Order: sequence, then C-alpha cells, then structure tokens
Amino acid sequence: MADEQVYTTINAIKETPKVQRFTNLVTVLGTGYKSFGKVSWGPWPYTYAYNDVEGHRIQVGGKTNINFSDKLELHGYVAYGTDDAKLKYNVGARYILSRKRWSEIGFEHQEDLQQVGLMSDKLESSPFFLGFSRFGELRRPIMVRETNLYLQRDVLRGVTERINLRTRHFDPTYDFAYYTNGPEQPDDIATSFTATEVSVLTRYAKNEVFIENDNERISLGSGSWPVLSLKYTLGLNNALGSTVEYQRVDVGVEQEFVMGRLGNTLYRIEAGKIFSPVPYPLLEVHTGNESPFYYDATYNLMDYFEFASDTYASLHYEQYFEGLLFNRLPLIKKLKWRVLASSISSTVT
Repeated sequence: MADEQVYTTINAIKETPKVQRFTNLVTVLGTGYKSFGKVSWGPWPYTYAYNDVEGHRIQVGGKTNINFSDKLELHGYVAYGTDDAKLKYNVGARYILSRKRWSEIGFEHQEDLQQVGLMSDKLESSPFFLGFSRFGELRRPIMVRETNLYLQRDVLRGVTERINLRTRHFDPTYDFAYYTNGPEQPDDIATSFTATEVSVLTRYAKNEVFIENDNERISLGSGSWPVLSLKYTLGLNNALGSTVEYQRVDVGVEQEFVMGRLGNTLYRIEAGKIFSPVPYPLLEVHTGNESPFYYDATYNLMDYFEFASDTYASLHYEQYFEGLLFNRLPLIKKLKWRVLASSISSTVT
C-alpha cells in the first residue's frame, strides 16, 4: 500500500506541467534529440554549421523512438554543403534482441566529410563537441564512406562482448599520399585507401547499474569498482576492397571512488599499440579541442591534429573536492561553488 502511494505521488509530480517542461528541456539538451510522436528529431547540434570546405552546411536527421517500437530503431540524416555542392547521408538500424540480458544488433552506412583528428570512436557520445567542430577551418578534411555491422551482448553479469565488422574508404580532399609498399619503393604511392577490420571488445564492470531511457541503456556506474576494457582489431587485406592490413590492441581502466575529506576521485588509463605501418588516419590521433567547451575525452589545450602515434599511453585524472575549500568561505559557501582539479597526460611514440 505504501509503495502504491509513492508511485502515485511520483506519477502526479511527473504530470505537473512545470516538471514536464523541465524534463523535456533536460532531455533535449542531454541527448540532442526532440521527440515528436514516434520520431525524434536530431541531433540538433548538427543542424547548421559553416566552414571553409562546405560553406553553409544544413543537416536534417532523426530516429524512431519507443512509441514506434520497443525493439527496432531506425535512424539517419541527410546533409548538404552550399560550397562543395555534395550530398552527405547516413542510414542505420539497431534491433534489441533482449533487455533481460541486454543484447542488440546494428547496421549503419554513411558517406560524409570528416576530419582526421576527429574520427575517434571515443567521441560518438558527444554530439555537441562534434557539432561545433564543423565550424571554421576544417583540418585535413576527408570523405569517408563507411559500412558498419555489430553484435553486442551481456554474456555474464558485468561482462559485455561486442564484435564489429567495419569497412571504410578514405578519400582525402587535401594533398595526401602514402607508400603502398614502404619507403623502399617510393614510386608505389596511393592517394586514397580502404580499410576493412574486425574488432572484438570485452568490457568488465562489476556491479554496474543501468537505467533504461526508452530504447537506450544508460550506465550509472559500478560504484567504486574499476571498469576494465580490452579491444583487439584485425585489419583484413583484400577483404571488401581493403588495401591495408594491420593489428591493433587497446586496453583501458576507469575508476571512481571516494577519498574521504578530499572528495571524489576519477581516473582513466588507456594504452594501445598498432603493430603494422598504416596511413596516418588509421593511427591513434590524439584528439585536441578547439571548441569553447570542456570535454574530458580530449586534450583541451591542444589543436585538433597535432599528434598521431602507433603506440600510446594516457592518464586522465579528476579530483572533486566537494566543498573542502569553498565551504570554509561564508559568502562562497552560499553560492554552493565547488573546486575541480583536472589533469590529462599522454606518452606517445
């Protein structure tokens, strides 16, 4: 009976117009999408941009939501630049096989203009950063035609496996060339290339808690336990038109915990190695940040394309002091300001 009263109270609060307006605003700002019936428009940060290659870029896109289906999601966009007069597009679908032990399969195909220093998979969850990066001068713009197929499943509690098959054709729009058979044969060069790769990702997060927002699953963290990841990538030569072959390994560990009176600590360690010579767009290009926004997956004092490496290790560290200093200042304490220290370093070769 008490639980029913709690649920009734929560539902009544959720139906309050003021709460609904605030919830809708937070959802639009947080996800980049605005729902209209069975379709959600977005991501809105991509709607307009102006740069030296495309001129005025207009993009219209969206995806289906849970009102359309609680298993199938369709998404895509079309974009057009007034200066390059080229149509770019993206089409894709994902299907939730199981919610009990979360499993999904997905497909995507796109052809769009990208920048060499901003093609990292780590940036997929930041439409705001990628949207604003299309303004101004584009650094090493490259047309990428990509087809991607993946299968993901929680094989055990806390253990997620993801297998990916992806083929990408890179056609740089700037002066670019690479030795197809090494510098020993300088006459064998190419100005574009294709990479087909299979990758397997294993992720372990003990006691991780999730919530579901329509067809999306959002992690609330795993308490003070570290999150471990291991990814192996194999580049296949002569597969689906591929012209390069390589192997790559990436590892990572991330943890957040309480340090008593010092507040909360978060750190992230990543390392990786590519075991074969490849064109530099396939290297680990350490992501700079020229936007006015702070983003913890980037080097915020570095430009978009300053460093690329085949071997790297990085450390990201944040310390939230939770009022340790400002709570001792009466006027500042009323403002509820907090001190945050952040540091990121990297070793590359």
